[in-house]
Amino acid sequence: MADRSAERYADNVIGTITATLGVLLLIIADFLPLVQTPPGFTRIQSNSLVQHEGWALILLGIGIVAAELRLFITGRRAYAWVALALSLVCAALVAFAAQDKSLRTLYALNFSGEAQAPERTTVVAPFDVAIYLAAVGAGLAVIGGIELVRGVKFGPRRLTRATKRCPECAETVLAEARLCKHCGYRFPALAGEAGGVRAKPQGGGEDSPGGG
Repeated sequence: MADRSAERYADNVIGTITATLGVLLLIIADFLPLVQTPPGFTRIQSNSLVQHEGWALILLGIGIVAAELRLFITGRRAYAWVALALSLVCAALVAFAAQDKSLRTLYALNFSGEAQAPERTTVVAPFDVAIYLAAVGAGLAVIGGIELVRGVKFGPRRLTRATKRCPECAETVLAEARLCKHCGYRFPALAGEAGGVRAKPQGGGEDSPGGG
């Protein structure tokens, strides 16, 4: 009977690659332009996600990769759920940033560097590549997290080998064993044969025939 006690959930390769790629895209998107520069604006201050609390995406991405690593080392499915939960938080933050118009509301600055008061100087700029790349990255991270949760269950053929119990000493040995390593019992060569015999010690002893 196979021993299933060592079964565990392995790190899903597809999920790992997908989630890691998503994290990489999130980190890259953090430093790309967030909004497009409209006519009349020479530059935009704080024009990246990392300047608008986007560093949280970096920390969450590191957490996802760390969870993947722990899943690979320990085989505990709980780390797959951690990776998925962090990926969902990333997706929520990106969605919130996409809905927050304040991130792309621009004000013309006066010579002192302060925003001018009249509303006519206010412009809601369109998004640039950062938000779209972050959305793709968050989506990949979530898909990868789902794949990790689904997992690849390592069965006994992957982590353990079939075993059998020695009828002489009741110890467990591999199913392919011909000789019990604990007591020396020799298993029958074929399943249909009669019971096996215990191996005799080398060198002859009291039980050797013909003594005297």
